[in-house]
Amino acid sequence: MAEPQEASPAAGTVTSRLPDAPTPRLGDAPDQGYRSLSVLALVGFGISALYAASCLLLGLVALGSRNPMSSLGGSLWIAVVGFLVCLVARFRIARSEGTLAGASLTGWGLVLSLLVVTAYAAYAGAVYLALKQQSEAYASEWFDLLRKGQTARAAWRTLPPSQRAGLREDDPNLSLKLSERIAAEMKMPGAAGGGGLLNHFLQQDLIRAISVGGKEITFEPNGIKSWDHKPGGYRVVLSYRITSVASSFDANIALDGSDGSGGEGRQWMIDLKATSLDKTSFRLTEFGQALMDLIRSSLGFVGEWQGKEPKGKEPGTGMRDPSGISVHLLTLPVEQRKSVGVLLRERPALGAVAGGVACCQGRPEVAADFLRTCRGDCVEADPDSLMDEQTREQTLKEMRGYFAPGPREQRKLEFKLGKSHPKWEIKNDVIRFSFENAIEDKDHLFRADVALILEADAATLRPETRNAPPRWRFVGLKLLGAERAPPGHPRP
Repeated sequence: MAEPQEASPAAGTVTSRLPDAPTPRLGDAPDQGYRSLSVLALVGFGISALYAASCLLLGLVALGSRNPMSSLGGSLWIAVVGFLVCLVARFRIARSEGTLAGASLTGWGLVLSLLVVTAYAAYAGAVYLALKQQSEAYASEWFDLLRKGQTARAAWRTLPPSQRAGLREDDPNLSLKLSERIAAEMKMPGAAGGGGLLNHFLQQDLIRAISVGGKEITFEPNGIKSWDHKPGGYRVVLSYRITSVASSFDANIALDGSDGSGGEGRQWMIDLKATSLDKTSFRLTEFGQALMDLIRSSLGFVGEWQGKEPKGKEPGTGMRDPSGISVHLLTLPVEQRKSVGVLLRERPALGAVAGGVACCQGRPEVAADFLRTCRGDCVEADPDSLMDEQTREQTLKEMRGYFAPGPREQRKLEFKLGKSHPKWEIKNDVIRFSFENAIEDKDHLFRADVALILEADAATLRPETRNAPPRWRFVGLKLLGAERAPPGHPRP
């Protein structure tokens, strides 16, 4: 059987010796040898990379100098712009059908922008929480000092750390040294002239409003109102709602925190100049209005207690009465003063020597009360005062001598009533006020801070008995602090 033979091409036909071209498959795109780089991708990556490098440099500088990193603030919009530009570029590259390059640049730009924003947000959040905790703790302690009436220590916390150097918060003569330190630095008259830091501190609207609130005043924090970096530390402004039975108001407390040297940690201070009471939010309650009226009415009684010097045939009054009877009568209820005064003045010379015993037969309690006043039993030291024992005892002894009968015309003694609102408390239908007072005693060479304690009927604070007379009564003096001159030297 014959084998099949391949058909030979027809004569005249040209046969190609080249290999057959492959048949293209459906969906294959022609190769692109060159794709143009997306300008938006380049710009977005450049913005993100340069901003990330700047932030990294700021962080390294802050770390090396051990100072807080500068706030990025509004510059964070640069990172946001870089992120958006990279996002738009990435979208355009995806729709270019392979004609644009730069997708990897947009990816890195997005990552850098997100990294900067999230890293700074974490840093800022940590700083915010730390500042909130530290500043609120410091402000809470400051409010507590004001509530307790420890104004000198509260004023100490308003000084910059440089001015607090050498002054201990528990110094027994802190109030006096504060005024003298500031007076020396400002070249102004010191505390002896009735000025000084403490008096200025007590005149601030916020301090006066808090002092009227009483011991039951509350301080409700409303968080951080603002915070910012400042050279060497931070400025924090806290918002508070302050409420008492007398009033309610909002206040902004400005604090400066500086990084201490030698590992002391952050040191805080209250900036009184930037601290403010929101007067538009201040509301005085009905009780508060009655309380303010009562405080104003006390000024007349304080003047009566301080008294007047003898003039001609007119005897001295109050603390200027040589017999000691006038000031003693002010310690008694109003209804008893006239009858007791008659008994004690029937024979004033003998009464001054014997405490009224000879002229008070049948009324031994009258003589006993008068003797207690003459001994100065109404003078005591504040248990919270930080005076040393010798200063306390010597000053108490000399202050108690003010109440002993005897000549008073030559005494170089001056009482200076403070300008701050008094602290108060109500107990057993009696309201007790504590007025800050200063005593300048040039005979014994000392200056003392004292509280003048007065009482009145609390019925004058109730609407139904608002018009009743307050019937003021002198309770005593409380020694808060004293500064004595060394023997043979004038008072510093």
